[in-house]
Amino acid sequence: MKKYKKRLYLVVTVFTFTLLLSWKMAIKPSIDLYSNVKHQQDQLELLENAPQQIALLKRKLELVEQQIGAAATDIKQEQIINEISQYINETKQIDLCQLSPVHKQQSENYIIQTFQLELEGRFTHLVKLLQFFEQKKSIGKIASTEFFLHNDRKNKTNKLRLRLYIQTFSKPAQL
Repeated sequence: MKKYKKRLYLVVTVFTFTLLLSWKMAIKPSIDLYSNVKHQQDQLELLENAPQQIALLKRKLELVEQQIGAAATDIKQEQIINEISQYINETKQIDLCQLSPVHKQQSENYIIQTFQLELEGRFTHLVKLLQFFEQKKSIGKIASTEFFLHNDRKNKTNKLRLRLYIQTFSKPAQL
């Protein structure tokens, strides 16, 4: 009986060793090669669609450039002042209080110009001015607005003011 037990243990040990050896030398490398081939095929399928994807990305880039400040045109501070002056002359309800110097910042592909204005008037007129510039005029993008009360010490009254930030984007070759 002992002889059969020893043979059984020997067979189990040899079978286990053979199984581990076949896993290490044959099955695992085959699985790795299969996953590598599958990955390569997926990349090949992506490369087949590459020209269409490049064309789609170029169209998206053109749309983004058009949305950024009227296709990245150069707008001067005088143009913004002229547009606001025209609107103020038409309505005669808003006053231009302060005009800060232009702040320019250069990134990789664009020069960002920020114009800061302070206007004074009634809330409804100031909101109509914002709507006019946001929807009808393309002198730049309204980056930020801030309504605040200004204390006029001379007349001892509070007046509503609007601080308006307009940003334009232009390409470095244009400036």
